[in-house]
Amino acid sequence: MKQYLWMKAIAGLLGLCALLYGISIMDADPTLRVMRDVSMADIEAGRIPRDGQLVRITDAWLLPTWVVEYSQSRKRGDHAHVHVGVGSAASFQHAATGQKTDVKLWLRLLQDYRTREAASAAMNRDSIYGKAESRVGVISELPESVRSSIADTNTWTSRATMRLEEGATPSTEGDGVGFAAAGALALLLVAAWVAADYFSDVWRRGLGGPDCTTFAGASPWLLGFALSLLAAPPLLFVAAGAWVDAHVASATLPVVIVALLALGGFSLWRNRVAWIVTPKGLARAGHGGAKPLVRWEAVDALAIAERHFRGNVAVTYTLHAGQRQFKVGNGLFSGGVDAHGPLGQRLREQVAQHAVPALLARLAAGERVDFGALGACRDGLIKGKLQTGEVLAWAEIESSVLKAGILRIKRKGKLLTWEKVSLGKLRNPDLLLQLIQQRGMGLARSG
Repeated sequence: MKQYLWMKAIAGLLGLCALLYGISIMDADPTLRVMRDVSMADIEAGRIPRDGQLVRITDAWLLPTWVVEYSQSRKRGDHAHVHVGVGSAASFQHAATGQKTDVKLWLRLLQDYRTREAASAAMNRDSIYGKAESRVGVISELPESVRSSIADTNTWTSRATMRLEEGATPSTEGDGVGFAAAGALALLLVAAWVAADYFSDVWRRGLGGPDCTTFAGASPWLLGFALSLLAAPPLLFVAAGAWVDAHVASATLPVVIVALLALGGFSLWRNRVAWIVTPKGLARAGHGGAKPLVRWEAVDALAIAERHFRGNVAVTYTLHAGQRQFKVGNGLFSGGVDAHGPLGQRLREQVAQHAVPALLARLAAGERVDFGALGACRDGLIKGKLQTGEVLAWAEIESSVLKAGILRIKRKGKLLTWEKVSLGKLRNPDLLLQLIQQRGMGLARSG
């Protein structure tokens, strides 16, 4: 359906982006995403991890040396971060006895200090050194300013210094497979949606006859497909990623994914609706064929409800036939219709041809006619109860403005609005607006 073209475009674009992103992860250098155990002895021997690689450093010791990286900002204020050297137990013993030590790995501590003095005071504590611990993070180069500060120190020499930035995690191969699988599934679902709409359009063209007009519609079953489109790809991402990375298969996720896909397919199959305007009445077509809803001679009123949201308008038309109501239009749980404008015009024409003459005759005969939230008679508009409400004479109406689904009527000589009413609370609003615009002159001539 053209009405949901932008939804298909957005879903398809997101699916394509996820697919390409997953392929890019799978195509990337695996040594940058695979976590490996690296000992400090290996690093000191020259096996330094690559820039951007996720590593787990074992038997690491904090060496009694550090460098403060200081920065000033008007918004964030003053900040000082501390970089400490990391080495093996042998390196720590050399540093503790004052021997010259070559630091190849530096760790940026998570503490954030306001001043350089505070950072220096916090680091002048022997208790934080001489303690072995494991560190997990991503290797990245030190800023040039810190490298220069390290190189300028008297005790330590700097060669191929790097930084272990804790907290960051590169994408794994499972993430790549998960994104690719989720994106491919989303694209398949969008393609199925497009194909289902195409065959539904072919089906609609075979409905009705030469004097009938068919309008494409959507049923509430489309919500089931939307649930499948929103939930199935993310669940597939989780299942595929867990299987590739940890070889762990969930017993629940595949069942849920299959159930969601079945729901989506069934919803697309059920989403076959058409509204048919015939010379005799209004009909609705579905999988069971076309079924008449109401004949035009039985319709006594038409209500039009507009809902405005960020420049978009959703319209629902309600045909009143005695105590029965027939709704056609756009609603979350009632479905939708593509061309609600042309459909509304056809409904207006049929109501104007069959119901309006009888209403005008009643008004001309002196009766009071109910228009929903307002009433009318030969003398003017009625606010409140139909028989006892306040009457505003036709000649006393200064202006009437219909904007964003709200009708405002102003009385001559008055600053405030005489009445403000939503269009959806009116019956036969076209006839009522015509009477207000003509100030009831047609009724006077009819009388």
